[in-house]
Amino acid sequence: MRVLSLLSVLTLIACQSGRPDRPLNKWGEPTQERVLLAQQSRNSDSLLALLLSEDRSISMAAALALGSVQDSSTIPWLEAQLENLHQG
Repeated sequence: MRVLSLLSVLTLIACQSGRPDRPLNKWGEPTQERVLLAQQSRNSDSLLALLLSEDRSISMAAALALGSVQDSSTIPWLEAQLENLHQG
């Protein structure tokens, strides 16, 4: 019985550790969340603005999101960004 009590206390202590210092996945970051929200609402203008981000992970996420939105008017922007990524 004492072993069970000890295990219960240790389990409770282990479960109460603080929040991690960084998000568990990329969607925990505010800018990445903006990409997801723009994708869900099919907001091509917001995604184009995010496509021009200096942060390569944001730009890549926005490019993938634009692909899923399937707005053919964004193709020239995607081509230009791909050229920039290829050169840089």
